[in-house]
Amino acid sequence: MGARAGDPHAVAGDYRVQMADRNMARRVSFLIGLNGKIAHVTDTPSADTHLTEMKEGVEKLNRR
Repeated sequence: MGARAGDPHAVAGDYRVQMADRNMARRVSFLIGLNGKIAHVTDTPSADTHLTEMKEGVEKLNRR
């Protein structure tokens, strides 16, 4: 995965979140651990659920 921050379409492709039928990405958040690896992925379209899941992911990371 070689995300290129200057090109949003490349980033969406690198993280496989590009919508096939639209020129946009799905709502997906990646929680990256201190080791640089993806620790949690949230892809729910509900903003409230999305936020709750990410908060829970951070809490789990902090307990490690």
